[in-house]
Amino acid sequence: MRKNIVRLCFFAYLLLFSFSCSDVNIKISTVHHQLVYDYSSKNAAPTVKLSIFAEISSGDNRIQTVTLKNTTNGMSWTVDPADVVSSSSSKKKYAGYSSFCIPGSLKFEKAVYQIIYEDKAGKTTDALITINQDDADKYASTALNKTDKQYLVMGKNGKILYTGAYDETLSSNEMIKQAYPDVDYYRQYVLNVDVNAIYLMPAVYIKSE
Repeated sequence: MRKNIVRLCFFAYLLLFSFSCSDVNIKISTVHHQLVYDYSSKNAAPTVKLSIFAEISSGDNRIQTVTLKNTTNGMSWTVDPADVVSSSSSKKKYAGYSSFCIPGSLKFEKAVYQIIYEDKAGKTTDALITINQDDADKYASTALNKTDKQYLVMGKNGKILYTGAYDETLSSNEMIKQAYPDVDYYRQYVLNVDVNAIYLMPAVYIKSE
């Protein structure tokens, strides 16, 4: 169950929905956060981003902005509009952003962060989470060498064609193309729920015939 939630946090932004205003106060439930280590090549340091999504439990889709604030040093980020997405399996809706990042060589220091959601009418709600990039960094080099990586197969239209464990359809580029004719590329990834992080290996593009 926890692995499914962590996957949702990363993949949710691919399924954007629009939303409208309401007089009812906005309500959210559990906030799911995840550090995303994106490797462009095995020899390059990864780009690290923070993905945060919360389930909308107020029955509407009207969240306008999401703000992330470090309660220790006051550093903050605001995204307008926030991404509002839907799970195709559960039909639940989530609001947040998948690409919070730190400038330069800095990192998300260990601290309590406040997540503030605001709707078009100016109503707000918030939640607190703890982020510790140091713990996730320690696992990064190990992730590159793990043999039990998961697979993400993406289509040319940006649609997720497959995500999960290795099977025979992934044994070669030709097999992948045969199983998923609209494939654009695939990526291997390692999920670590203990440190709330996902490690994305470099993309492998499948040439069209």
